[in-house]
Amino acid sequence: MSVPRILDYHRTSQHTREGFAPSLGYLDWATQPDPFRDYEGAPREPLPLAPVDDSPPYDALYNASPPTPPRPFGLASLGAFLEHALALVAWKVAGTARWSLRVNPSSGNLHPTECYLVGALAGERGAWHYAPKHHALERRCAWDSAAELPADAPVVLVLTSIAWRESWKYGLRALRYCLLDAGHAVGALRLAAASVGWSLSVWTEPGDLELARLCGLDRSDAGGDGERERAELALVLHTDPARRIPPPPLDALLRAAGSGRWYGRANRLSADHHPWPDLDDAHEATIKPTTAPPREVLGAAPPLDTGPPTAASSWSLIRRRRSAVEMDGHTPLPLPSLARMLSLVLPRAEHAPWDGWPWRPRVDLLFFAHRVTGLESGLYALVRDRARAEVLRSRCRAPLAWEPAMAPLPVWRLTARDERALARRSSCGQDIAADSAVAFSMLAELGPALEADGAWAYRRLHWEAGLVGQVLYLEAEAAGLRATGIG
Repeated sequence: MSVPRILDYHRTSQHTREGFAPSLGYLDWATQPDPFRDYEGAPREPLPLAPVDDSPPYDALYNASPPTPPRPFGLASLGAFLEHALALVAWKVAGTARWSLRVNPSSGNLHPTECYLVGALAGERGAWHYAPKHHALERRCAWDSAAELPADAPVVLVLTSIAWRESWKYGLRALRYCLLDAGHAVGALRLAAASVGWSLSVWTEPGDLELARLCGLDRSDAGGDGERERAELALVLHTDPARRIPPPPLDALLRAAGSGRWYGRANRLSADHHPWPDLDDAHEATIKPTTAPPREVLGAAPPLDTGPPTAASSWSLIRRRRSAVEMDGHTPLPLPSLARMLSLVLPRAEHAPWDGWPWRPRVDLLFFAHRVTGLESGLYALVRDRARAEVLRSRCRAPLAWEPAMAPLPVWRLTARDERALARRSSCGQDIAADSAVAFSMLAELGPALEADGAWAYRRLHWEAGLVGQVLYLEAEAAGLRATGIG
């Protein structure tokens, strides 16, 4: 019954022409969640900050080979990696209000995503929580030194979500935003790994309950009522991409966690909470079981279009990424920059960030071209799996042109007219969708994914959409512009 439950959630959490999805309707500032998770009483290991000019060119992050020799694994390189994936980049002040900005984007700057590291660090083995506020690792668990694990076992990263941070503002849609943010984080981590010569791949085997045990999320000291933290997905860190060592046996990791010594207690994020039972039900419906590795083969993609070169170093561009709050309505996007963006979101097994993504793409892009120099205004489709093009075409109810455009990219022109009104209408009436040079919408193969893999695939589709979005965020910066996500 899980698939009908998540489909019901998908319907009830939609914005429609008749109204917005259920939410509180106002911001209860008295219960605003703390954006930082700390484990009070846990030993904390500060990580060093990296010099901004000590990184390869941004363009090189997408190369088929590492853009720089792998850095030796240690606190300095680990600090540089996490700093350019999940750390704070600025503090902003307006009147008496003060808030932080981070490398990884988040809806409403609410940041539901947390990150844990499991394995061996600095001669110790166990589990750590990354604390962005302090740019430090909090020791969550110390394993028995006799734990039966290979000496060269790679570190595993586990991403988690705290839905309360999103439901405080967005109500029932919080699950969607947690999942999209997790996808952003996957992209941020993969490209940050490339910047230090490392690689990263999704570990598909563990289920949510196993990941929760590895991070201690199933413990009474991991967060109180209303602030439950849930596992999202695991990533294997390859510090020598030439030797992609597989993760340790899952049962051995679980035994090590089960016999380990645990430290700290999660801080309370809010004095009170607003319950969302339907949101909790959606979470329960999408719990991922332990699964076998997927056996999917990527279709052929055209050669990578590197487009106009970007002079910025990878770290300087990553650090300056911001989410736009408005568009000026007249700045154009050059066609070569758009072609490069679209090329980089096509899945290629040998190029970051898709080299560690094991699933066949199920998310396509519709985009409204308002002011792209050299491209006629209109609505276009980028079909990220060419085999799906005819299916999409057959399911469109409106008469559309479906004329090839932007060869060799799998792009079709659907309409040739000013679509700013449609872009605004399909984006909750927000002018920013019409004032932008180009506005993207994501179209997911929801039914087939749920039929093939079960209700937990709902989460995977959103992760994929978030990963696509992260590439678009950075590419906007590379083009000298700015991007933002809208509901």
